[in-house]
Amino acid sequence: VEDLCLLFCKHDSIIENNEIIINITSHNSANVNLYRGIVLRRDSSNNKILSNNITGIQREEYVVMQGISLSTSAINNVVHTTYINLNNTNLSIGGFLSSGIFIASDNNNFTNNNINVTHIGIYINGTISGGSSITNQYFINNSIICNGNLCNDIVLTTNTTNNFFINTSFNKSKVIFIPRSPPFPTEINNMTVSWYLTINISNSTGQPIPAQVIINNSNSKNILNDTFNLRTIEVVEYTQNGS
Repeated sequence: VEDLCLLFCKHDSIIENNEIIINITSHNSANVNLYRGIVLRRDSSNNKILSNNITGIQREEYVVMQGISLSTSAINNVVHTTYINLNNTNLSIGGFLSSGIFIASDNNNFTNNNINVTHIGIYINGTISGGSSITNQYFINNSIICNGNLCNDIVLTTNTTNNFFINTSFNKSKVIFIPRSPPFPTEINNMTVSWYLTINISNSTGQPIPAQVIINNSNSKNILNDTFNLRTIEVVEYTQNGS
């Protein structure tokens, strides 16, 4: 795999307010060529990717694009208010693996990002780490839009657990779980989808009044029983796994 990346960092770095264009003019057709906008290398940690604009387009075979790539052991990173727009019009060889954000590490937070792609929006892959588990990805207030015939908003494969999507919009029908070994799918993959619910209790004149609020979920399990007049809570919509 040939790899061309534009920005990368090691530890405790801040990548902020960059306009990054993945401009593919030529490539080695004998290999799958990997073009990445921002890369956090192996064993990097505690980095912040803030307010960047990443765009890319390619029309040729043997090209994989990644807007942001978190390599193995690139842990405890924050990606915030970043816009990713990748248009891959040739998905025949390699291109179907292109992704807005590629994750192969633990404990990362993604907030207020917009991802618009034609291939994979979020690709969480434990295969790169040798099949060991990667865990604890938090996506809060993100938008994932995937437009294309071979398109998935979210892909999880090979022991990716504790993936939380909170107040994040995506197409539920475009979420897939891929076992590392389809004949023997022994690994665990899961994701939890939650939304913020604001409760505002007031009288006919709009004045707040305290009241007892009781909320049960679809399984009749109580998730809230308290007295207040205004509160925002997190409500789990569903948990999905690879089975």
